[in-house]
Amino acid sequence: MKTPLDHIDQIAACARREAGPEVDVSAAVMQELRHKMFAQDRPLILFTAGSMITAAGAMAYSLIIIHALSNPLNVLFELTPLLGQ
Repeated sequence: MKTPLDHIDQIAACARREAGPEVDVSAAVMQELRHKMFAQDRPLILFTAGSMITAAGAMAYSLIIIHALSNPLNVLFELTPLLGQ
């Protein structure tokens, strides 16, 4: 008794016997994967770059503030020549 899937099984058996063409597609596949991976990571890279720039600005500002607060008499010594004139 033949079922509708017997014909598909025969086609699959014939296909298994045939030798496929020898083609190396690894370079193209790897290039496509690298491109897709970079495209997926682009928002994260931009967010990281923005965070680094913000952190560098905050660090520069904090160093200026720390330098100004490290010796509170600096302001007095800077004004002394003006007061002595």
